[in-house]
Amino acid sequence: MTDLKVWSERELLKVREDLDRLVDAMFTDYGVEDPRRSGGRVSIIEKEGRLLLRIPLPAVSPEGVEVSLGQQSLIVVGTTAEKIPGGTRTSAFRREIALPCPVDASDVAAVLADGVLTVDLPTCPARRISIRIKTL
Repeated sequence: MTDLKVWSERELLKVREDLDRLVDAMFTDYGVEDPRRSGGRVSIIEKEGRLLLRIPLPAVSPEGVEVSLGQQSLIVVGTTAEKIPGGTRTSAFRREIALPCPVDASDVAAVLADGVLTVDLPTCPARRISIRIKTL
């Protein structure tokens, strides 16, 4: 045990950054939401033909986030910046939120204020399709 070495703060910071990158890659590679970055639960309110989503995004600026619509999901991708001793640590996140019903993409609004992204989506009216049954 005579070969013990005291690590400098810089070396410890490098190890922490390397481990953070490893864990970030694990979550990204497997498509799992990183609980360290999720910021909390998403609130979805359906009212008067609209969906209102409130998504906690602490430490995210409007320039650092991109919102898009998938088939029946809302996709939020971005980066966070955190001050740490010796600099700033940035990390990426991606959240895909399943929507409870189809939405009209022509009238979507999004606002990021006080660490909460609010997205307002008009829902598509329910369509009933009658299927004719044939006899053989």
